Amino acid sequence: MIKLIIFDFDGVLVDTEFPIAKIRTELLSQYGMEISLDQCLKFFTGLHNDTANKIIADEIGQDKLAAFIDEFNKRVEVCFQQNVAQIAYVDDMLAKITLPISIASNSDYDSLQLKLKVSKLDKYFPPESIFVASMVSEPKPAPDVYLLAAETYKVAPEACLVIEDSGVGITAALSANMQVIGFFGASHCYEGYEDKLSVAGAELLFDDMREVEKLLLSQ
Repeated sequence: MIKLIIFDFDGVLVDTEFPIAKIRTELLSQYGMEISLDQCLKFFTGLHNDTANKIIADEIGQDKLAAFIDEFNKRVEVCFQQNVAQIAYVDDMLAKITLPISIASNSDYDSLQLKLKVSKLDKYFPPESIFVASMVSEPKPAPDVYLLAAETYKVAPEACLVIEDSGVGITAALSANMQVIGFFGASHCYEGYEDKLSVAGAELLFDDMREVEKLLLSQ
């Protein structure tokens, strides 16, 4: 029996993975790392920024990393101060769910709060329902952030249902012994993206939040 629903954030509740990848791709080009937008999406989606930045440092040089990170963060903040699109139908779904809900994300806490506010989804998620990588020892694909959510809500991991859009996140949820839905309805999900989620271990796959809503309301 499901007692807690845990959402990943970027790419599940808000459609932010594509603009993040676009900013990263354009900036990497300025630093001499040629990578296509599609390659960037495939390679970096779901990774914690620290993990991504270690990879980037190997390509552009450690001496340039601090400047890259500073400019990247500035561009992302400007982008999301202006607009953060909700995933289609997610507001309707959240309004109808009666089970406890929370967020478990590799995102930075302040960035997540900004995106939550601008997207107008903050009404569903008080601060105590939000869990991010900085609160635990290891980011996803480690299970730590999901286990912290379950522990905080005093719910057994096997009674938690996770909605994820990345292989990294699915690995984390399964490692936490939680049930997981793979979602591939955001703008960054290229053709065949669902196969990536299936390979990671998601047995249930949806590209429409209305279908996710039906499943959640049946719990």
